Amino acid sequence: MLGIDIGTKYVKACQVDMRGGVLRDVQVALQELPGGNDSFSPAAARVALEKLLAGGKFSSRRAVMSIGGPGTVVRITDFPVMPADEIRSSVRFNAEKYIYTSLEGMDVDTCVLSRSEEKLRVLVAAAPSEAVDMRAGIVHEAGCFAEIADVDAVALVNCFLKLNSGAFAEDGVILVDIGHTSSEIVVLEKGEFCFAGSAKFGGSAVTAEIVSELGIERDEAEKLKKNPDLWNNAGLKMANILRRSSPDLIENLHRTIEYCRSNKLVKNISAIYVTGGSAMLDGICPVVSKVLGLGVEVWNPFDNLDFAGDRSSGPMLAVALGLALRSSND
Repeated sequence: MLGIDIGTKYVKACQVDMRGGVLRDVQVALQELPGGNDSFSPAAARVALEKLLAGGKFSSRRAVMSIGGPGTVVRITDFPVMPADEIRSSVRFNAEKYIYTSLEGMDVDTCVLSRSEEKLRVLVAAAPSEAVDMRAGIVHEAGCFAEIADVDAVALVNCFLKLNSGAFAEDGVILVDIGHTSSEIVVLEKGEFCFAGSAKFGGSAVTAEIVSELGIERDEAEKLKKNPDLWNNAGLKMANILRRSSPDLIENLHRTIEYCRSNKLVKNISAIYVTGGSAMLDGICPVVSKVLGLGVEVWNPFDNLDFAGDRSSGPMLAVALGLALRSSND
């Protein structure tokens, strides 16, 4: 299966070759959307995906695609013991009871994470049907067939757990996927998915702050942001830029930590791992670490793979890799 992650700024794809339970080969590619917009453009995404597929070495056109950003819902809640089809029906009819929001106009799926004699621990994932259909159309028009749709948070967890099997069995950790316009936040406790949220922070907020600080054009600010060697000459203090542009991320991380602790979802959070394209910005980890008082480091999924390609793009491909690693039983 081909994992396809369609973002606001880049389209990413990944295909893995698994034989006998062993990862034999990984093919990846990414393509920037034309136009450089901060708002999502379906037409630009289709063009980028077509170009990516034409230049990539992918043997499959059967795809697993992801949905993320505003409007997606991921909740983990308890249900009484019941068959899987009844869980889905119950979520539909009792949405506000279980996940505190309406599911009208949403595609919904559920997964039982754990069970006891008295209750089921269930993950509920939902996304606007319009967004799902739009992305499925983009994938189809580019020459692929989207057999499965997943949400970014679930794909991120799938990637992290499958590449770090058993490494965090005694710890609570937070994963943050920082994209161009938003961030996905996930909490794991002893290797189990226990919370998901989001923040309105991404690379575009940093670019906007540089534009405001220096009074330069957006394209110039975008280039400057990615090149630390130019910061001093431009009079750019990136630590200050990051602090001013990331209050929503910091606040949501703080609320997430307090919520998980007060509801006893985690005992101890040992670290925060940031990934995604904007996690590669020099200085983001120290800024988050200083405010929250926790260790923060960039997570590159390629560090856990025997991968011969360019490893520097690994953080941008975590969701696509998580999609490609998805099995029919996940």
